[in-house]
Amino acid sequence: MIVKAGEREEFLTPWVRKLIGQKKEAGLKGTKHLARLLNRSTVFEKDKNEKGFISVESLNTEIIKLRKALLNEQKEDGKRKKQK
Repeated sequence: MIVKAGEREEFLTPWVRKLIGQKKEAGLKGTKHLARLLNRSTVFEKDKNEKGFISVESLNTEIIKLRKALLNEQKEDGKRKKQK
């Protein structure tokens, strides 16, 4: 499967949510583990002006950034609920 650069975040979001919501003793072991697993079945195109596909390390970096963004979003949602 090939994931285009513009579709990368949309594709990764459910996987990262699963990573965030799991218990440590089961399932995915971390961002690097997830990057390796996804890289085995999917290739992710580089950005628009670049040819080729991203490496596992780059995919791991993307996953970390997305995880941080989703965790910040959850914190903001939690703050809003407390204020109501």
